[in-house]
Amino acid sequence: MPPTSTIRLDWVEPTLTDGPSDAKEIATYNWHPSSTTEVPRMVVPGLPPFLVDSRDPPELEYDQGTFFCDENQYRQKESPTESLFQAVAICTPNFDWQEVDIVTDRNNLRKLMRALQPQWDSFDDQSFQIDLDVVGRTVVLTRVGPAESRVFGCGHSFEDQMTTPSPEGSFRRVVSLNLGQVALVVRSEIDAVDGGTWRSVSRKAEWSPMPASRIEIKRGGGLKKGSESPEYWELKTKSFKKRFDWAGAYGQLCLGDVHNLLIARTQWTEVKSMESLTREQVGARGQFFDLFGRLEALLKSILEIVRKHANGSNSRSYVVTWDGWEPVLEVKPQRASRVSKAARTLIGEKGGVH
Repeated sequence: MPPTSTIRLDWVEPTLTDGPSDAKEIATYNWHPSSTTEVPRMVVPGLPPFLVDSRDPPELEYDQGTFFCDENQYRQKESPTESLFQAVAICTPNFDWQEVDIVTDRNNLRKLMRALQPQWDSFDDQSFQIDLDVVGRTVVLTRVGPAESRVFGCGHSFEDQMTTPSPEGSFRRVVSLNLGQVALVVRSEIDAVDGGTWRSVSRKAEWSPMPASRIEIKRGGGLKKGSESPEYWELKTKSFKKRFDWAGAYGQLCLGDVHNLLIARTQWTEVKSMESLTREQVGARGQFFDLFGRLEALLKSILEIVRKHANGSNSRSYVVTWDGWEPVLEVKPQRASRVSKAARTLIGEKGGVH
């Protein structure tokens, strides 16, 4: 195995990139409520939750119980990214994965941005681990962490009050975009959608198993032909006494190609104010310090390390870690891969790399 490599975060020099560009939706899907860990079920394309047209502050309750924080991992623990590749294979069948540098959940990019610009006034544990696999020239980042957790606050209650939920389950969107010279495919969970004319899922549609996979897929949902473009929304709550992380919110919107933010400032369960902001308005409130340029430079450094090692050894799986304090990112080889055989086949079809 190759040795552990390190990247000094405080030495990362920004590129000229000021943000993602050329964003294009390439897939949507739902995790259907009938899914089990033995047979995960997806509706492709997906049907989103819709934003409620209400100017009145909702009445909130404290969130109780356990909620998904990574449903993709919960549904398919051994290969949480496979659902992304299966959805793209249906929605954009001619997509060429070998033209992509990095495939990832948006959450992983947000963690890397946080390492570049830590929130030292936060009591949250900022350390993280990200699993990484090289497939051909494409690098797949897999989120690491709990699939479920207990939450504190009213965030889920706010989403419930401000949306009409999809009967097909939680909604994911996959976009391709460029961050300077780095070509990305990014998956995000979407809180709400406004606009567009969407197809319902036929009751007669049947579940179809995918080759070499435990996943079953039902076709349906998606925008109708000729529909106007919808607007995607991020919904957030924050105590009116606490500072809101505008830079983090702006990065979240840009990296997921989300258009708007609806934020509720709360006192206990009472909504003191609600504000709707475009992505540009959110960006005008943040302090970024060349953050997107530094993120591009960091991603390039990671790509250089793992591609060089993968070409010279049998190790094609790695783990990226940050301890939450020191300005050092570690890239270590590991034996276990998080990318399934089915996903590897889908990645390699166009590029001829298996």
